[in-house]
Amino acid sequence: MKKSSFLALVFGTVSGVLFSLGMCMALLPEWNTFTEGIIFGYAGLIVGLITFLIWCKMEKKKLPKCSGKNEDTFVDAHLTKEGETVEEAKARIKK
Repeated sequence: MKKSSFLALVFGTVSGVLFSLGMCMALLPEWNTFTEGIIFGYAGLIVGLITFLIWCKMEKKKLPKCSGKNEDTFVDAHLTKEGETVEEAKARIKK
């Protein structure tokens, strides 16, 4: 196993645990830890983003670029309703 893969595995697990624990803390009213849960969830997202950036640097890969083509692909795949065109979905989202 490469060093970058092991690093991504460990930090990915840590970020997943932080995020899931934070969401449990925030969403279970019996625990009375909403604010702490939001902080833990946010910390999990930050650790996940840092993990991704470190992994890209160790693998010498470029970061993905945000472009109109990426937006169109996302809208096509996730945000269009059945029988709706991409233009209709974009118009609905921008409202």
